[in-house]
Amino acid sequence: MDNRYNKRKRPCDYLPEEPFTAIKESCRHYDVEHVIWELNLWFCISLSHEGSAYDDLQERTRFIEFYLYLLIFIEATYIYYKQMMPEKKPLRGPEEAHQFLRLTKEQKSEPMTAIKEFCLSYPLLYVRIELWDFFQAVQFYHGPLKEGIYQYNTSCLHMHLLTLLEAFYLIVGIKPS
Repeated sequence: MDNRYNKRKRPCDYLPEEPFTAIKESCRHYDVEHVIWELNLWFCISLSHEGSAYDDLQERTRFIEFYLYLLIFIEATYIYYKQMMPEKKPLRGPEEAHQFLRLTKEQKSEPMTAIKEFCLSYPLLYVRIELWDFFQAVQFYHGPLKEGIYQYNTSCLHMHLLTLLEAFYLIVGIKPS
């Protein structure tokens, strides 16, 4: 292939062949505190305007439940990521301060249990669509919280979430349905 067209791989470009590499590359760019903070902002935005997929009560209720399980999944993926790192450095910075309050004691020591539970509870196709609706709700928001949102960061976080989800569904062995 012509070298003119070689570009640095994004974490998602390692999928489906190298899900562990995709996780490592994606997690090293985002700390868990930032992801949780950003998702909480997204959550408030998504439910605070009529232009989102969550205008309907049933959709909003289903999304709230999904969101709560997504936060557990995210915390578990960061613990798993730290456990899979060869140097096993102690957590520093935001991860060290993060208490992982959403996880049980068992899930903290065996994060794959929470990851598997999420993957078994939600079909991958549903997760992809839900994340797209979540992302779009933030992208098309025009209210007072808009100044806390940077579109480039929002699209990068969306890609990060999709990469983690796709990688762990591969690892768990659940095929898209």
